[in-house]
Amino acid sequence: MRNWYLYLSFLLFSCGASAIDQNQIPDSWPDKQMLRSQFRNADTIVIIYAKEDYLVTDVILNAVAALKTPDDRFTVLPVRDDEVTDEQVKNYPIYVIGTKNNLVLNRINDHLPIHFFEQGFEFDGKKYTDKEAVYKIAFYPNLYNPKMPLTVMSGNNEESLVKFIQGQVNESWGYFYWDNWGYQIYDRGKRVVLGNFSEDSTSLWTVNKKLHWDFDYNGKLVKSYPQVQYYAHSDVDVTNVFEQFDENTRNNIAALESFTGKKITTPISYHFYKSPELKALMLNNPDQSMIDYDGNMIHTVITGEFAGKMDETGNMLVCRKLLGMPKILALEEGLSVKFTNNWQGTSVDYLAGNLLTADALPSLAILLNNTSFEGESDYLMHIAAASF
Repeated sequence: MRNWYLYLSFLLFSCGASAIDQNQIPDSWPDKQMLRSQFRNADTIVIIYAKEDYLVTDVILNAVAALKTPDDRFTVLPVRDDEVTDEQVKNYPIYVIGTKNNLVLNRINDHLPIHFFEQGFEFDGKKYTDKEAVYKIAFYPNLYNPKMPLTVMSGNNEESLVKFIQGQVNESWGYFYWDNWGYQIYDRGKRVVLGNFSEDSTSLWTVNKKLHWDFDYNGKLVKSYPQVQYYAHSDVDVTNVFEQFDENTRNNIAALESFTGKKITTPISYHFYKSPELKALMLNNPDQSMIDYDGNMIHTVITGEFAGKMDETGNMLVCRKLLGMPKILALEEGLSVKFTNNWQGTSVDYLAGNLLTADALPSLAILLNNTSFEGESDYLMHIAAASF
């Protein structure tokens, strides 16, 4: 153990140090659970920012002032990189935040799983050179004292890093200081890599390929028509359900065009994902479908538990393109549900009949008031709006 610390100390301050070899990580390093325990027991954490990163310095100092931890759980000590002490980096959980200008980051850079090279940074054999690329490593062994946790937030460009930090701060104090993921990489505001390090004793702190995702935001074109295009993301296979989904979608568009007397002039893009969990990791939305009005896109899951169950989101985008922003939300959503073939795998008229029999349909005053409409059950109001 003592020999390893001596060796590591030499590496950290050696100008010619080479990148960390994930296959030669010391078996003396603690596991993630121990690092979390050390964080919970800490009365002080140290945030190390760079003297030369003026924008980062400003946002960090303001964030620390604003991020009050509940019950004064610990003291947050912001320290400049040229003023940090050996005691501080060795005895407390540390957060190294900044660009390559950060002196502490420079010392440990080559021994981190994500590390800088001249044009950008590299992780798991892939290089990220876009100026907007940023990364976060959370609860990794502190290379000055592996028994203490290290978190790093860094990137290729200070402005992009500031935006990322502000996003973390806006989530909550907990998201800034605590993270369940071992590493994340963002590029142009999108999370492109997400994962955890292995907790298996035989492969500790190496990339766990079972909990690792390289997200594909472009997708592969499945089929294209003048009014609609379909893209598949990652390894999703929609072969068995696509034909029926495509037929329903194009029939729905044709019916709405006929009803309104207008035509879709720009094709709508459907993006298929393997599961709502994967879609949530990429887009922070766990629903079956979500609408991107600005991008003219629908992000959806049509396999697994959702096979054969159409929802109204595609028609809502069509209605918005044909009719514009509604003054009464129930009219847009009701029209969208009404013209959805096989809505949720059943008949919306049948469901409305059951609600009528049970005297459970909302009054028109509730249905046509936007505030009350949004405050009630989506499922109930969709059925009622389609019936209306």
